[in-house]
Amino acid sequence: MYPDLEEIIKSATTTSVAPQTESIRHGLEDQIVSKEDINAQRIYGTPDERQLEVIERFSKIKVPHYRIYDPQLNDEKILTPAEYEAYSQKIG
Repeated sequence: MYPDLEEIIKSATTTSVAPQTESIRHGLEDQIVSKEDINAQRIYGTPDERQLEVIERFSKIKVPHYRIYDPQLNDEKILTPAEYEAYSQKIG
């Protein structure tokens, strides 16, 4: 599925982040939240076929923008600085 990360995935160590006990939580969008969920989705086959728990981290990227609202038309626009300059030239 991720050919560029194949070596990293093969060398990853197997640990368990999910709780070992019965969980009262439920996962949305096929998330694994308990040990039972892991066992239910276990893959049997070759040694290369194993299920890894992956935690992705994202960082917020701030993008400058202008929010323009016209209450008479009930119209809102979000503009980039370049679009705002063109808009302000047009308005006036």
